[in-house]
Amino acid sequence: DITNCQQLQAIQNDTDGAYTLAQDIDCAGTNQWNSNGDGGFEGFEPISNFSGTLDGNNYTISGLYINRPGSCGQGIFDTLQSGSVIQDLAINNLSLTASCDSAPLAAFADGGSTITNVSTSGSVAVSYGAGGIIGIAESEDEGDITVSDSASNVTFAASNEDNQQTVGGIVGYVNSYRSTVSLLNNQVTMNVSNSSANAYRIGGMTGGADLYDDGHLVIDGSEVDGAITAHSTLAGLVGEVDSSWSTMDDRPSLTITNSQVVMNMLGKGAVGGLVSYIEASGLDVRIENSSYLGYS
Repeated sequence: DITNCQQLQAIQNDTDGAYTLAQDIDCAGTNQWNSNGDGGFEGFEPISNFSGTLDGNNYTISGLYINRPGSCGQGIFDTLQSGSVIQDLAINNLSLTASCDSAPLAAFADGGSTITNVSTSGSVAVSYGAGGIIGIAESEDEGDITVSDSASNVTFAASNEDNQQTVGGIVGYVNSYRSTVSLLNNQVTMNVSNSSANAYRIGGMTGGADLYDDGHLVIDGSEVDGAITAHSTLAGLVGEVDSSWSTMDDRPSLTITNSQVVMNMLGKGAVGGLVSYIEASGLDVRIENSSYLGYS
């Protein structure tokens, strides 16, 4: 059982084990961990290549601090590998600063990973590939990825001047090849305010999705509120979708069902209530029982 932040960090010593939180964990002291050599601290060190299980047991990790503005791959985990399961966990009042591909729970989720009933809050300053729960969900014929019954209320900001690209309330960026990424019954409060020309591809569920050869993105039962101000390709659910396929049997798809967006969005180009921009070759798109309310 995990009862403190030091034990959480020690998961790195056995990354295919089964872990359970035994109580709420205060990680505020991580703001004094790992000197950066310049009078500051880098904080918690991401746990590499986790393939085990972490059951939060409905407890909370609070005050976690990660400050590596020149690095990518930051979060509690750098990679959730195939077979990993994270469930029933709250991550509150997190402070995360990184260059790219980072999020509170994990920077990367590989095919075959499952996240259920995880909530996050705090601040995420990342210039590319920032997610409210997962930075990059990527499966290349490795198995499906599911994030379900989860929630984020994160304030997003840029870490490199005004660059802020590919930001998603649940997943920053989806890359699916011969697999399915499912975002099911999730709730997001979006907080993005960056009107520079370098702020684009931002969505309430995911900032962008690349779907190739039997790759699929499914969004069902999701709710988004809050506000987004950016330059272009911003939307309530999916910022931008790109796709391609080799044969008719390999056509990718985007499915959005039973989802609602109530959010204010301001942008100069390609602003969509549910999806902003689709650059698709042979993409099957199905949108049912879903709506947007707000102004753009």
